[in-house]
Amino acid sequence: MAMTPHPDEAARLLAVHSCGVLDTSPEAQYDGIARLASVICGTPIALVSLVDRDRQWFKARVGLEATETPRASSFCDHALASPGLTEIPDALEDARFRDNPLVTGGPGIRFYAGVPLTDPGGFALGTLCVIDRVPRELTAVQRDALETLAGQVVVLLQTRRRVAELEQAQARLVTEQERFRAFMDNSPAVAFMKDDGGRFVYVNETLTRRFGMPAEAWLGKTDVELWGPEVGGALRQTDLDILASGETHSLYETVPTPDGESSHWHVFKFPFTDATGQHFLAGMAVDRTAERRAEEAVRASEEKFRTVVNGLAEGVLLIDAVSKAVLESNFAACRLFGYAAAELATRTLYDLCTHDRASLGANCERVRLLGRYSVGRRRYRHRDGTTLDLELSASLLHQSGRQVIDIVFRDVSEAMRIEERLHLYQLRLERANEQLRQLAVTDGLTGVKNRAAFDARLAESYERATRHGQALSVVLLDVDHFKAFNDTFGHPAGDEVLKAVAATVAGAARSTDTVARYGGEEFVLVLPDTDYAGAMVMAERCRQAVAEAKWQSRPITVSVGVSTLTPETADVAEMVREADEALYRSKQAGRNRVNHGSGAVGLHALTRAT
Repeated sequence: MAMTPHPDEAARLLAVHSCGVLDTSPEAQYDGIARLASVICGTPIALVSLVDRDRQWFKARVGLEATETPRASSFCDHALASPGLTEIPDALEDARFRDNPLVTGGPGIRFYAGVPLTDPGGFALGTLCVIDRVPRELTAVQRDALETLAGQVVVLLQTRRRVAELEQAQARLVTEQERFRAFMDNSPAVAFMKDDGGRFVYVNETLTRRFGMPAEAWLGKTDVELWGPEVGGALRQTDLDILASGETHSLYETVPTPDGESSHWHVFKFPFTDATGQHFLAGMAVDRTAERRAEEAVRASEEKFRTVVNGLAEGVLLIDAVSKAVLESNFAACRLFGYAAAELATRTLYDLCTHDRASLGANCERVRLLGRYSVGRRRYRHRDGTTLDLELSASLLHQSGRQVIDIVFRDVSEAMRIEERLHLYQLRLERANEQLRQLAVTDGLTGVKNRAAFDARLAESYERATRHGQALSVVLLDVDHFKAFNDTFGHPAGDEVLKAVAATVAGAARSTDTVARYGGEEFVLVLPDTDYAGAMVMAERCRQAVAEAKWQSRPITVSVGVSTLTPETADVAEMVREADEALYRSKQAGRNRVNHGSGAVGLHALTRAT
């Protein structure tokens, strides 16, 4: 017997499967409804059926052993097309069913009555039906009861679907919350939230690590309780002003650290209101302590340099190399030319010299080309119009991205001595500037290169290797079980481990290699001119050096992933990704071992797991 076609069958089948009931175990609620239908209608058989693509499956059954039958011979398939109860008093007298195997064979159906299980979307999912082996008809009361019970089955199905949807939504929410927490805890910036009373309600792990205090020491505390009335009171007043403004603020704040030092932060704070109407203040901050100290050191060096220059008997002018405008002058230069410092700053070198502009421009160009140039004796003009015969020399400096010419006016006898002194101060200033530049590419904790320096070095090495057909490899190392180490021995001990691992890896690396802290407990090496075999040797050397080092609290090991440039490598991101995947395999294989991004394992990776 052919199946009865139904409009939008694909959507109906989707509705059936979305209930999540097919092929599930028996349940008391459905079994009870089937028994009640059998008793009320006085039939030996009662079924709660769901009509699938090629079968009808019984969620509950009374008087029938089979759990499903083919849809092609299903009475319920015909009942789906009816908006109400379908009743067949005698199947042998009905041309549609007299040859049906369920009539001519077991279970010998003669009477059938079924009500479609129609969901709120209008899709008939199956039926609640009663069956007898003798002809009969239902009373009006029995028909009403059967339709009422069918409605209860639909309620059970919809309740199950809603519960499943809620469970899925809850699972997604938990996943999103865990993902957000992982994002915040691995952020380089500290993050926090406070309620409108100033009490901390959230801190990320970056903040707890930076101050060496667990989250429990922060939550529920105010700034006054943490930092004292002076610092905490000032922070609280700032928070109140931001809450009142309703706007995001960018500011700098200073708070003490557990070791008694001051830490400096660039902070972004903003107010918000949650779904319950409660007001909060959130913030994210970047540690600028190292930069602040470097800037203070440069300022102190510059101030010392300025003090020394102002104490010289010789006149000194700083001139813009392009416009020839006077930028700075020392006391002796002011006395020499007869101007106050502010007035001299409004002049150019052209205003002070008596020789032609072309000659002056040529001399300045020589300074820019040579870096230093002894100009010799030239005639200059005093403020009162008198002329000055001066011996001068000039040096090229770089300040804030522009070229500056340092001109020293002196007599011949003093020329060399003053020139050497100024050059020494220039070197000191350049060293201070170099220290500041190094801080920008150095990891503040471990002393090796930071992530920015690694990215630049890898991009440079990749470009060179691909252009000249040279080998290039990347080694990524992760300290095994580092979180557990921190939890057991504390973050200060963990920081010492990171420093020691960095020093050990740097000691194992070659002078041409770049060692950097990739983030958290991860380190990375860029290996120029190094193929697969060489990279595996270096990776194993680093792994073995860490494993054999003397550790105070407990043995420390690293898991290592390696990637090597091939003609198929798309970009530097793919090299890092392959190394990371190899690192993951090392962890999965038991840690304290080396794997290559190609999936191959070198002989040097055959080590014991921790």
